[in-house]
Amino acid sequence: MWNGHLTLRRRAGGLRGFTLIESLTVVGTLGILAVLGTAVVNKTMSSASMAREVNAAKQLVMALQSSAQDNNGRYLSGMDYRAGTPANPVPKPDGGQVLGHAAQRYPFRLAPYLGNQFEGTIFVNRNKAEITRMAGANGLMWDYYVSTFPALGMNAYCVGGIVRADGTLRFAQDCVSNVSKMRGSLLAFASGGFGAGAARTHGYCYVSPPTQADASPVCMKWNAPETWTSQQDPAYFGWVDFRYRGKAICAFLDGSVQQQSPKDLSDMRKWTPSAQDADDPHYELQP
Repeated sequence: MWNGHLTLRRRAGGLRGFTLIESLTVVGTLGILAVLGTAVVNKTMSSASMAREVNAAKQLVMALQSSAQDNNGRYLSGMDYRAGTPANPVPKPDGGQVLGHAAQRYPFRLAPYLGNQFEGTIFVNRNKAEITRMAGANGLMWDYYVSTFPALGMNAYCVGGIVRADGTLRFAQDCVSNVSKMRGSLLAFASGGFGAGAARTHGYCYVSPPTQADASPVCMKWNAPETWTSQQDPAYFGWVDFRYRGKAICAFLDGSVQQQSPKDLSDMRKWTPSAQDADDPHYELQP
């Protein structure tokens, strides 16, 4: 009789439901697992995005070196105000021509050295979709926005240079315009960005040194590195977008690619050989 009674109690116990505490424990555990799973997915996606941008940075530096080989050692300039005219046409991969400002910035002029391959070099991760939303899928505005918002901006002031309409070079004494002046540790390209919040575009055509205040109202000296936040417009940090957990993808003339923080890139010795020669991290470009 006792054995039967015990069996009955076990069966009765086996039929009982979860208590409130047990149910809350299960729900809480599932919630934690969901959060952890989301974090893992986000981290994996971020790593994949970063890997694509690292590859793009390597290709851009290789293309820049190829441009020098084809032009008597002279690097392609980051900006050339003579380009896009009948005397200095810039071809498009589809056989047309790029005009005006779109031709003056580096993307279309560097494209032949990239095999005219924009995917994975000029377009990386999100910026192509952002450009398409602003400009449509083709036409003059497409060319303009593509030239303005490549994923990585060029150190146009100090590598390749900014060529005026009369052919002279801005900041000539501080710029590596020829392989004969090459310094391997100099920044060539960095993750670029424009705008803040929902209006953020993950790309910009040039990046500006931290101590350089141009005559243009859109080019200013950097804010202090410790004030950087992910919500700020990259304009406050020379258009460099530190989008990978507070770091930017940076390609150097020697072909190396590194992750750099706002503090890392606030050192002018990474931007111009003049700062290296003077051993001055706060060097200001000479007009």
